[in-house]
Amino acid sequence: MMIELPYYAVVLCGGKGTRLVERLSPGVPKCMADVGTTVAGVTFIEFLMTELVRLGVRSFILCIGHGQEAIRRHVFESPGHSFNPKRQVLRISFSEDPEPLGTAPALLRALPLVRSNPFLLVNGDTYCPGVDLEMAFEHHREARLSSRESLVVTLLTDNQDRHCGLAVCQLSLGAYLHNHINVEEAFSVLWRKRGMLVTFPACERFYDIGSPKGLEEFKRLCLSY
Repeated sequence: MMIELPYYAVVLCGGKGTRLVERLSPGVPKCMADVGTTVAGVTFIEFLMTELVRLGVRSFILCIGHGQEAIRRHVFESPGHSFNPKRQVLRISFSEDPEPLGTAPALLRALPLVRSNPFLLVNGDTYCPGVDLEMAFEHHREARLSSRESLVVTLLTDNQDRHCGLAVCQLSLGAYLHNHINVEEAFSVLWRKRGMLVTFPACERFYDIGSPKGLEEFKRLCLSY
């Protein structure tokens, strides 16, 4: 019996992939990079959403900007959604960023669409193998109960305490996104406020496809599945 989590996942998909320009077709964002799995033509966003569905996520909000039409077509023109092999009923919405202002404005624009508190924030170019989302949300719940602050963000990290592209967030994070370009800048502000940002060790290492080297490392991982 598969787990079904009652939380939304907000996926940041607008990265241009300037370091992957030779690997991407014109107008295609880096989350659409072919990851060279045993199935030809599988993209990173497809692989990532497949894993999130396997972990129990059923509601997605994709923050799209650069190459948004390519993402829309890929998500909805795949028969039965190729990233959803069990064909569960998924809720998928898009939050459009008319111009690339950064991940903080993109997330701020998406928050009104989120129908769970907390929610999962996902970088659309990183993958954290072996993560237990149930445990991450439980860790977040316990951190909130023990904190005196009204906002707590839980960063999922690797064994070197590096953010691995996943975070459990509350909707009130929106108040800290104004005047920032990137979400990471807002996280830095919270880190300086005791008790507002905690970590959860989620995996041995994570994979970032934002560079040719990172993409090749991730492809090797896919071929080992």
